[in-house]
Amino acid sequence: MGEMNITYTYEELNREKSLLLLTNFVREMVLQKANKDKIYEDGECLSVSEVQELYEDKLASMDAESYDKLIATIMDNIRDKIL
Repeated sequence: MGEMNITYTYEELNREKSLLLLTNFVREMVLQKANKDKIYEDGECLSVSEVQELYEDKLASMDAESYDKLIATIMDNIRDKIL
């Protein structure tokens, strides 16, 4: 097989890095709040891992513009709460 040469822009790498960090953060928050927040699908309560996967899938499927808006909203909320 031939060698594959895959290149990414700096912006694409940063987006992937932030997506990975956000996904890990969301997975951890779902785990920590598992006893408080229940999510139901078709009348069935989802397990913690199912909820984590649901959030992960939703984040991964966002287009760049929607993702950028989400990040801006998160950062605005953090700034408003901390500063």
